[in-house]
Amino acid sequence: MRKTLVRVVALFASMALLIAGNGLLSTLLSVRLELEAFSTASIAIVLSIYSLGFIAGSLWLDRVIHRVGHIRSFAAFAALYSACILAFPLHVSVPGWIVLRVLTGFCIAGLTLVMESWLNGRATVENRGRLLATYMVVFFLAAALGQLLLRWGNPAELPLFSLAGILVALAVIPLALTRESAPEILPAPRLPLRELARQAPLGVAAAFTAGIVTSAFSGAGPIYAVRIGLPPETIAFFMAGPIVASMLIQPPVGWLSDRLPRKSVLSVTALVALAAALAIPLAGTLGYAPLAVTIALHVALASVLYPMSLAITHDALDAHHVIPANATLLLALGLGTVIGPLAAPVAMAVLGPSGLFLFIGGVLGLLVVVLMAMQRRQPTVPVAAQVHGVVLLPPGASPQATELDPRADAGDFEALHHNLEEVEDVARRA
Repeated sequence: MRKTLVRVVALFASMALLIAGNGLLSTLLSVRLELEAFSTASIAIVLSIYSLGFIAGSLWLDRVIHRVGHIRSFAAFAALYSACILAFPLHVSVPGWIVLRVLTGFCIAGLTLVMESWLNGRATVENRGRLLATYMVVFFLAAALGQLLLRWGNPAELPLFSLAGILVALAVIPLALTRESAPEILPAPRLPLRELARQAPLGVAAAFTAGIVTSAFSGAGPIYAVRIGLPPETIAFFMAGPIVASMLIQPPVGWLSDRLPRKSVLSVTALVALAAALAIPLAGTLGYAPLAVTIALHVALASVLYPMSLAITHDALDAHHVIPANATLLLALGLGTVIGPLAAPVAMAVLGPSGLFLFIGGVLGLLVVVLMAMQRRQPTVPVAAQVHGVVLLPPGASPQATELDPRADAGDFEALHHNLEEVEDVARRA
């Protein structure tokens, strides 16, 4: 394992720089949208359009990478992304920012595909789980660092945009200078979404809800912080705290879900996340510390919904459908990330800043109702028959990340890499 980590150290260095720059930009744009006093509709469109670009890139850019190679693709996507970052403060308008947001989502999808497919090329049946765990730690810590960088400047001025652009540009260097050969990228097979929803409706519902809830906070959370009067340096900690809490909570919840009925763990998690969301407006009246703790608890619990959706879906399918199901659940998650940033600003405009968490609470409430209704219709999987381990995938993962799933056995990966057409045919017949 140590030798494998040495071989991917350049990749993780590029990954950390890119994620930090992207995390800074995401919060910076949300704050800047509020400072520019854009209309509610404009804020909603600008925030949500990023996910459409990301989905489109995830579905199409693997062909570009296959044609020109990993390093050239990474350099091209990073150059375009860095240029877009620097263009945001130079052309402050709704149409211009919509175009730039689509392009940044598109570029991030390509960059993620490069990094995750490269990581897959270094993974074996024995080390996939540990590589995925390392990936998750790098992702969350770099994302938290990106939030903290907001303290280094004024969101209304150019330097913070320049800093985000510099980080993305620097991300090219470690990967460009590595002597490791790039692996071949293969398209990730998918189950049709309708078919997966028929076989594992709870998993699809949880993944879709997770996309709405997590993207609503990541997009509109900084706007909420501005509207309740937090200064930029406090907003940085306000957004970084929940990211660290999300990283810390996932292992213990995964441990519980392996030892208790998984559907019950998902229901309790959704209920507590709902209660925390509804308690946030009250916590805000008690001071910053209670507010920050309640939000961190809510976001951390919400971040568990997607890994739990993976686990519940795998309980309902056979092992050969693990990778196609993961890729399809990422699509369901992505569709949710379009809705969250679109609806959250509208809720805040109608109900005030607390409308963000009332909207999130309403979405979680619908999930709880769906879970209760579906539990009566579907038999509960005995704990002994549950697939062991909750797979953690970072927010914004691409379909290539599905290959790091340690649930699939060696035969599944051999079939995927050496006879991909056969695997896709199995998925179509399912």
